[in-house]
Amino acid sequence: MLYGTHGVCQVLGKEEQDFAGSCRPYYVLKPVYEQASVVYVPADNPGLVARMRRLESREEILALLRSSAGDEPGWIEDDNRRHTVYRETLQSGERQRIFRMIRELLFHQKVQQSKGRRLHLPDEQLLREAQKLVEDEIAYVFELRREDVVSFIQKQLS
Repeated sequence: MLYGTHGVCQVLGKEEQDFAGSCRPYYVLKPVYEQASVVYVPADNPGLVARMRRLESREEILALLRSSAGDEPGWIEDDNRRHTVYRETLQSGERQRIFRMIRELLFHQKVQQSKGRRLHLPDEQLLREAQKLVEDEIAYVFELRREDVVSFIQKQLS
């Protein structure tokens, strides 16, 4: 399963925990690619539980990649609005939106590089977060090394 920006997680179980003097049930998640981390999700918080999402199948991922290939990359000129929209996109977990966001940021990055510039730091950070989520899921589902995911995606899009 995927959880928020933690990426692919294994569900270790559900247990009662006492955090901040309140004993309540938590889902215990272990991020696959962050071995030192453990994530506790309050089982009685529907908003946080909703951020726990199943992994897409191979067929679903391939369909998403192919369908996003034809989208024309857009760009939100207002920095604050763009960062808010992209932050919401990451939190939503909607793969189609995340793929579109990555394409927009990569396209803008190429435009900036052609002018001898770089992406703004917040845009670079959002791009890294989005790529990590996508790469983690694709690597896990297709049993690839994480460093091979970019070439796999490029191959699927060509």
